[in-house]
Parts: sequence; structure tokens; C-alpha cells
Amino acid sequence: MDNLFEVILRVPPLIILDHVLATNFGTKKQSNYEFMKSQIDSFLFNRTTTTTHNLEQNTTDELELNDSDATVLTINLNVLVFLLSFTLFLLSSKHIKRFYLCLISISVLLASSLSNSLFIDFLSSQQTDEISDKKASLFNSKIIKASLISYIAQLILVEVLYSITPTSSNEASAQDDSFHIKKHVSRFLFIIPTIVGVLIQPSADLLENVSAAITVVVCLELIMDWTNFIKDVFRVATEDYTWCKHVIKYHGLLHLLELQWQRLMIPQVLKTFWIAKFIYQLSIILSILVLNSTYFNSNNTQTAEQFFSIKDLFLFTIKQLSVAGCETIICVSGMSSILSSILNKLGQLIQKFLIAIDDGEDRNLGKISAILFFVLALQTGLTEITADLRFVRLYRNLCLLLTANLYIIHSMVNPLLLQLSASKNRSLNRHIRPLIVCALLIIFPSWFFIFLWKHNQLSTWLLAVSTFCVEMVVKVNLTLLIYALYMIDAYRSTIWERLDDYVFYIKSVQSAIQFLFSVFIFCNGAWILIYESGGAIRAMMISIHAYFNIYTQAKDGFKVFNKRRKAVSKLDLLKDATPEQLSKFNDVCAVCYQELTTAKITLCNHYFHSTCLRKCLALTDLCPLCLQVCFKTEKKTSADEKENVTELVESVEEEQ
Repeated sequence: MDNLFEVILRVPPLIILDHVLATNFGTKKQSNYEFMKSQIDSFLFNRTTTTTHNLEQNTTDELELNDSDATVLTINLNVLVFLLSFTLFLLSSKHIKRFYLCLISISVLLASSLSNSLFIDFLSSQQTDEISDKKASLFNSKIIKASLISYIAQLILVEVLYSITPTSSNEASAQDDSFHIKKHVSRFLFIIPTIVGVLIQPSADLLENVSAAITVVVCLELIMDWTNFIKDVFRVATEDYTWCKHVIKYHGLLHLLELQWQRLMIPQVLKTFWIAKFIYQLSIILSILVLNSTYFNSNNTQTAEQFFSIKDLFLFTIKQLSVAGCETIICVSGMSSILSSILNKLGQLIQKFLIAIDDGEDRNLGKISAILFFVLALQTGLTEITADLRFVRLYRNLCLLLTANLYIIHSMVNPLLLQLSASKNRSLNRHIRPLIVCALLIIFPSWFFIFLWKHNQLSTWLLAVSTFCVEMVVKVNLTLLIYALYMIDAYRSTIWERLDDYVFYIKSVQSAIQFLFSVFIFCNGAWILIYESGGAIRAMMISIHAYFNIYTQAKDGFKVFNKRRKAVSKLDLLKDATPEQLSKFNDVCAVCYQELTTAKITLCNHYFHSTCLRKCLALTDLCPLCLQVCFKTEKKTSADEKENVTELVESVEEEQ
């Protein structure tokens, strides 16, 4: 409950930051309510038929006009508000509470001044009506009621003021006599205008001066509180700056950011902010629809259904809420947090359905999806385009995010299938669940591919999403093929020496297809960068893709192929064991501990399966048993090679 309260305290400064960003630091004049009203009026009454091109042109003209009308003072004020709000957001919970209490103190003072003004206006009106009989006015029932109300209101405001002041939170100070004396003095000061107005009945101007003087006296105390608060903030900021330098020096910048991320509870604050804004936007739409419903009620010849259907209204509402939910970078962050929570629950359900054991790898569906959505929003400039284009871009980004989630789900299923097949687990329940998920990973991308090509025109985005869908279907089918080979080997009574070769060929085909798709995605992204929409972020993402998914993949693939080629060439230098030699040897392979039906003989006269020995020769030329050279070579062995072969033998023994 305390954490929820701290999260709520940090939402208001985030709302202010979002408003400043939404108005482009004061250069946009149209309010959100006016924009929503224009969109709903256009939808309900077809008052405008603006095309996408005209919408872009009108928005551009509006921005230019607003930029010309915006003053330097307005921009500077918005920058100042932005910095103050950001500073408030970074403060500790204690100081944020104190800041809000100071604001409430100011509100109490304004309420007291307003109450006195209303009471003075009332007395002035009564004096005008009863100017001939001043004594009668003293016993006027209206004046007595008004004075009692003013008296009680001022006492309540005093109690509120001293119950929220930082001094009252300290028990030792609350018990101090000076605190109680100050409280009683404030009570007397607050009710002076009421007493003076009833008993003395001076002129309205004099009574207003008395009220203003009392307000100034109380303000001095509030100014002292604010001064102490600002001094405390500067002191804490200096201490925090020193602490941050220490953390960066000894632990690094990432550790500092992680600590601040946890302290500020960023994900929870962003989710709360986005939900609050969603509810606010929904209330605006509903209020405008309610106001416009009078149009249909006043028209007896037409009904609302003749203008729009409930389905169209629902889709329009979803569109407007989606557009408003990603109009600034803070909104995009909030939407990323919401998607992270939803997809994290989905990932947990999938893990639970698969009965999968955590293998230590980070496959958090929510975190990865949130980061990917945020990067896509930055890359596509989601916050910098018009409303209609933003909705289309959001739809496309969500499609890309959906295909990326399929890859993450496949990364959950793939090791589980291989583990079940390699461990020869024959539990039907354990096998059927990942197979169902694999079937869905084939059916859904295929349907999604057909759906996209039916409802979208040919574009670079469509080619990218289609490529991901096709690649997913191919990867899942190859995974199932490897799983089938391992299951066949599990039911064989003898060792299947060619199994490793078949698995290697399938994985090679999978890597080759993945490499070709990566090259196509790179070319598609380069085309978008050059001819459609450039940008530093897109260029950076394409460079990262080129390095990790093309260069690194090609380098690793060639390295594996080269090792295997050399191992095969080394294996060809060894003699094959004859049936007589195997019968005389009458032992198992020292690597896999399986029966020897065929074998290779090393120079040190040790027998191994050709597949097992090839795995060893891919790392070193030494015999797995005696650590001697397996065949004649001029290459000198090293201690690293001995360690490699020892680790290889131990890993194989653990698998057995």
C-alpha cells in the first residue's frame, strides 16, 4: 500500500511533463479537448473529409502558425516548468510529500482569504440594506449565521494547516509549547476579520485591509517553510551528487541507473500514468458524445443509428485512445510498460503450459517486448507524425512486435523439445504440450501472412513482416524435424552414427535460410532508410542488425564449417577397424560408452566411433584417452588443447 501511495505521488509531475511535451513547449495552441471534439464532430457529422495528404499539410501549416505566434517567454516558462517537474519527479518520497504539503498549505491560505472576502461582501450588502439601524444589524440572524459559518471555516482551515505542516509530523516538536502557542495565535489571526466585522462593523475597505494584513502575516510563515524546504532539497541534491559520483566510479553508470530505476519505481509509475491518461481521454470522448447526443434528440426525423453504428463508434474510440496513448515519448514509455505487463503474464502462462524449467536464460517476454516496442517507436518517429499516420504506424509496429514475440516463444519451445528428445522422456503429457505450441507457431504465422497480404498493399513494411512469418514457419518445421530424428534415435536399440551428420545438415540449412532472410531484411531496411524515412536511430539499428545478424552469423557459421571440414579431413587419415579387430577389442567407445559396431583406430591404438572422434578432432588433435597425438602431424600440442579435450570428455560423460 505504501508503494502504491509513492507511485501515485510521482504521477502528477509526469502528467505535467507529458503536457509540456504534447504542446511542444507551448508552441501548440490547440487543446486536447478541442482536438478530440473536432475528430468526433468529423466522425459523427462528416463535417470534414480531409485526406491524409491534406491532414499532413494542415498540421504543418498549423505548426508553422503556432511557431510564429509562440513567444520566447512562453517557451521559456514551459522549459522552466519541465525542469521543475523533472526535478520533482527525481526527489525522494519524503521530499515529494513535503512539497505537496506545502502546496496544500498555500491552498488553505487561499481558501481562508476567499472565505474572508465572501464574508466581507456579505457584511457590505447587509450594511447597505440596514444602514439606518446599525444595532439591529448586530442581531441580524443572517449575520449571525454567516459569522458562525466563517468562524467555523477559519478554525477548520487552521487545524488543516497545522496538521499538514512538516513541524507537526515531528512528535518532539508537536509537544513543544512554542508549537501550541503558534497554533493558538494563528487561530486568533484567522478569525480576526470575522470578529471585527461583526462587532466593530468598519467599512469594507478597512476590513479588506485587515484581512490582507493577516494573510501577509501567515504568508511569512509559509515562506519560511518553503525556504527551509528548498534548502533541504539543495542539501540532499549535493549529497546525492557526491553519492552518484562514488557509485559511477566504483560500480559503473549502469549500476547507478539500475538503482535509480528501482528507487523511482519507473515501470509502476509509467503504468499508473498511462492508465490515468487513458481514463482521462475516455472521459473526454464520452463527455463529447453525451453533449452531441442532444443533436440527435432534438432532431425528430433522424436517429443516431442513421449517422453511425455502434461498431464504428467503438472502433473510432479505440483509434482515438490509441493515438492519444502514444503522442509523447512519456506516453510511449507508459504504453511499453502496459504491454510489458500483459505479455509478461502471457509468457508465464506459456511457461506454465509447457511445464518448462527455467534454464537460466533471460527470455522474459514482457521485458523484451517493451524494449522492442520502444525502439520501434523511436525508429519510426511515432510521436512526431500526425494522428492518422500515427495510428497506422502504431498498427504496423504492433504487427512487428507480434512476429518478434513468436520468435521468443519459439526460443522457449525449442530447447524444451530437444531436452525431451535427448533425455528419452516418454511422458506423453510432456511431449504433447510443446508440440501444440509448435503447431500454433506454424498455423498462426501462416494465417497472419495471408491476412496481411489480403488487407494491405505491397510495401517495404509488408515484406519485412512477411519475411519474419515465413522464417518462423521454416524454423519451427526444422525444429520439429530435428526433434523427430532424436525421437527415432531414442527408440533404436543400436547407436545411430549418422544422426550427428543429419542434425548438422538440418542446422546448416536453418542457419543458411536465416542468413538469407537477414540479408533481405538488411536490404529492405536500407531501402527504407534511403528512400522512405531516414533517421539516426534507424541507421543505428540497421548497423546493429548488419553486424550481429549478418557479419557475426556468417563468421560463426564459417568457423563451424571450417572446424568440421578439418575434423573430417583428419578423420580420413585414420584407419577403420575391421570386424575381427572390433571382436577382439570387445569394448565400448570411451567417449559415448556405446557399443562399437564401427570404429576408427588412432595411432595410440584406441577405438572410437567416428562421430565421437570427429567431435574431439574439431577441438584438438589429441586422443581423448591418453592425450597423445591421434595421427602424424608437425603441429605441437599445447596445454590449452589438453584442457579442451579433457573438458570435452567430461561433458560427454555428464550427458551419459
